Amino acid sequence: MIVPREALAARGVELYEIERGGDVTYHGPGQVVVYPILKLPRFREVVPLVRKLEEAVLGVCRRYGIEGERWREHAGVWVGTNCMCAIGLAVQKMTSLHGIALNASTELDYDRLINPCGLTDRGITSLSREMGRTVSYDEAKDVLLQELDAIFDLGISAGPSTSRLAALRSG
Repeated sequence: MIVPREALAARGVELYEIERGGDVTYHGPGQVVVYPILKLPRFREVVPLVRKLEEAVLGVCRRYGIEGERWREHAGVWVGTNCMCAIGLAVQKMTSLHGIALNASTELDYDRLINPCGLTDRGITSLSREMGRTVSYDEAKDVLLQELDAIFDLGISAGPSTSRLAALRSG
């Protein structure tokens, strides 16, 4: 954290200490947070799970025409040196906990309060910043759910997002 807990409280930011790795993270409005709770058959399935979550977010980026990428040293999805989506998992009793935070229309000044994921040499970005327009939580959530469905074969039925996705693809 960059500022004292009192300064966070003054801004209405609540702080929770948890068991997940990755140092400090932020969850707030405009962020699509997904915590897949999965029973893993073997501990070595953790890395493939992280890669599948990254692939889903990379699919979201591709659908928006954004060049997202993995960074070998740190899980997540990056646009240049900026984090688009943080990934942090914990495993207890072979069950995954925590997950991903995709910045859709998140206010991006939270990096003045913390060093996201403990990194001091990288920044943060969002779908909205990269697109130059507001990408709402609902819009990003619908696209992400479709990408997660394709990768994990979840059987999510098409919802009201169908017309928004058609517009996204054509525009």
